[in-house]
Amino acid sequence: MSELFETERLSLRKVSLKDKGKLSPLLGQEELMKWFGGPLRGKQVTAWIDENIRRYKADGYSYLVVEAKESKELIGLMGLLYEEIEGQTYLGIAYLVAPEKQGFGYAKEGIKALLDEGFQKGAGMIVAQIAKENQASRSLVQSFGFTFKRAYKRPQQDKLTVYEIYQMESVQWEEQR
Repeated sequence: MSELFETERLSLRKVSLKDKGKLSPLLGQEELMKWFGGPLRGKQVTAWIDENIRRYKADGYSYLVVEAKESKELIGLMGLLYEEIEGQTYLGIAYLVAPEKQGFGYAKEGIKALLDEGFQKGAGMIVAQIAKENQASRSLVQSFGFTFKRAYKRPQQDKLTVYEIYQMESVQWEEQR
């Protein structure tokens, strides 16, 4: 994955330990992080950053810091990353946008760039796993043409949560570009 790439309004770059102060408030938000296993605090944020650095080295993919190109203001985190779902490994797309930045098309702009990046690098398929109750994310991936494949339950904050798997194949992506 590129060290940095840009869209019309966004800069996407690798996460580093220097980002801890910027990312801690975002990763600590209860409502936003409920889809990602719960809020992170202190050493958990450092461990999360370290895990992303490890994933860049091992896999070539992970979350990227997403900032407004002009102001460098934090928009959120997005990335392609390998995910294990019920014993199978998939290249997935993941994103979280700061609540105050939602509704401005940033997620759509960033996801489009990430899909382009993944498919240009030879991915045959990219998946999105989304909590069934997260209607906004389901609508977003469906707007790109991701198709529902199946649902499964996974542990999430001391309970089983239903997640749905959506997928986009490279052929679909090429046809709609």
